[in-house]
Amino acid sequence: MPDVLLDGLPVLDLLEITPNTQKVAQLTRRDQSAVSRIHRKVSDRLGLDFGKQRDGLYRACANRALLNVLRQSSQWLRVNEQPSELRWVGHPGNRALQRGEPPGLPPALELHGANDQRTTDLLEQRVLDLAVVEAPEGALTEGPLTALPLVRYPLLLAADPQHLLEGVEPLGIDQLWPHPLVQGPKAPGPHPHPLFCLSPLRLQALQRVRPLEPLPWTSQRSGSDVILVRTELLSCAAIDQLIQAIRSGYRRHFAALPGLDWSG
Repeated sequence: MPDVLLDGLPVLDLLEITPNTQKVAQLTRRDQSAVSRIHRKVSDRLGLDFGKQRDGLYRACANRALLNVLRQSSQWLRVNEQPSELRWVGHPGNRALQRGEPPGLPPALELHGANDQRTTDLLEQRVLDLAVVEAPEGALTEGPLTALPLVRYPLLLAADPQHLLEGVEPLGIDQLWPHPLVQGPKAPGPHPHPLFCLSPLRLQALQRVRPLEPLPWTSQRSGSDVILVRTELLSCAAIDQLIQAIRSGYRRHFAALPGLDWSG
């Protein structure tokens, strides 16, 4: 029987992050059958009823109070004894940082089905230790999380011929005119492709792999990239080092982009 805290719980946590037993096997240096066997044995031993649900995600459906206590201990071990195993996620606009660059920045995990609520939930449950997210200007966090600003920016308008932007909803005509999102001498009128409001970071990342058409109208919206972390972890040296590595990486990769505000 695997050790629940050292061997079993990381397998359950990673399955919640990336619901793919093959990927979890790679991350834990086990074979796929061992991952399946471990999560079933731990679930049975703790009475968690842990498994893949109808939405394709893994989660525990019972005895969550016990699971929460164990996750608190597991996170304490990572932060204080195993900082190289800290778990963080980014977003599509900062993938240049997610491969473990610069040195000292552990590779990010890929969060399946990523959205703001799912990211927040996994941080609050201690499955994740840190996340870098896009946030509307003025957005406030509530509960046990603190939002640390990385960079602020004006949101840009672009048209996407392929209409496949990840995690970004297209703008409706009611959001374009007479809505103050767009200012100009005349209304933009019909456009042959869906329109999106994007950060400069995400626009740069997307233009490297696909055609996007930046539009000349000025957006009145602004946003920011922020670090989300449990407030109680801010005093931990390993978390502080990870935060500083992410800040350094942002400066290195994005300093040349115009219009960014690094004042914090």
